[in-house]
Amino acid sequence: ATPETEIGINCPAAFTECPGQINAVLNNADFGIEGLRSYLRDCGAETDDGIIVQDFNGDSAVELMVLYADPFAGEDATAGDMILFSFSDSGFIETFRARADGKVSLIDAADINEDGQADIVFADTTCGASTCFDTIHLRSWDGTEWVNWTDSDISMAYADYNLDDVSDAGQGKEIVLEGGIY
Repeated sequence: ATPETEIGINCPAAFTECPGQINAVLNNADFGIEGLRSYLRDCGAETDDGIIVQDFNGDSAVELMVLYADPFAGEDATAGDMILFSFSDSGFIETFRARADGKVSLIDAADINEDGQADIVFADTTCGASTCFDTIHLRSWDGTEWVNWTDSDISMAYADYNLDDVSDAGQGKEIVLEGGIY
């Protein structure tokens, strides 16, 4: 049996059940964001900056981003995911999920390339026995869905990454990675 939480909803029995459970907590009017925070903590899925409320897609309505850890991963493992929810007449609906292989970290959520559309940039960090790799993902809001910005994955071992305007060509900021030594 899975442990019951402070809000009375059992923790998921498997990591794959987390998105459905998070959605159920969000769509229960009795809990709200503090209830979700309590649920994630009680289930061992809470992360730093795990709940972010802001207008992610530029439609003047706030969305809810939830970053959470895999409570079933080993103590040294880094695994988790990120879900973006919009609010509709029928409650919260998932509009994007990272479907990460490792730990998810939000790098930025803004109009990175200055094209007038909202962007989400996040890292997916996976670690093996001796090496960690960071894969940087970029998604841009096209007015109906979050689309991939890049042709292929941008990955590097032990990367230090940031966004900076380092090129005279193009517009906005570029992804800057340094590292790769292991």
